[in-house]
Amino acid sequence: MDDGGPIGGKHGAGEYNEQLSKIARANRLQTLTGSTVNLENDQYLMRNQNGLLECKLCCTTHKTEASYLNHTYGKTHQRNLERRRITLARKEAIAGGIRSGTQVKVDPAKNTLKIGDPSFEVIKKRDITTGNLTILVELGYPDIKKYTSPKYRIMSTYEQTVEPPDPNHKYLLFAAIPYNTVCFKIPNMNIINDKIIEDWKPHEKKYTFQLTLTPNVDQ
Repeated sequence: MDDGGPIGGKHGAGEYNEQLSKIARANRLQTLTGSTVNLENDQYLMRNQNGLLECKLCCTTHKTEASYLNHTYGKTHQRNLERRRITLARKEAIAGGIRSGTQVKVDPAKNTLKIGDPSFEVIKKRDITTGNLTILVELGYPDIKKYTSPKYRIMSTYEQTVEPPDPNHKYLLFAAIPYNTVCFKIPNMNIINDKIIEDWKPHEKKYTFQLTLTPNVDQ
């Protein structure tokens, strides 16, 4: 009888696991090699004045190509890509309708008569220890459409067409029917998502929004 060790001992398993590790490393290397080529054609990638990689679409900064690549596979980047695709498709459809003389559907909200800007107050506070910047915006919408509430959006400098692109800033927008959309230019710093605060008081018709920006670091 052979008492040299148990059947299926650790020696064989170790060799098998080592082989799997080699295959995984080879696959990662192949992925990174292919991704490097893709980076050269990435229209949203730029290197800023600090030498960091910046995603122009999402307003994020990254220290390494690997970090940037990881970001491009994330939900935020993919969601913004889809939003960008829809925006471009809508513009092309409208332009095509005008050229061909066909009727273009109009969003009723966009066709609403505007009554002017809401009242607003902006308060900024900087933490000298962390460098974080907190921005508090209070807006009044006394004549807002019934059963609606104000909406906010953060837009990168490359999404707007009113001013020349400025990578040092992005835009904070507030919209409510039937008021004009108001826009504030804010520093292009990273947003701490879990510190965004919204408060809508429908009886007082007061809307409060607060966000905290932190100095750009690798994400």
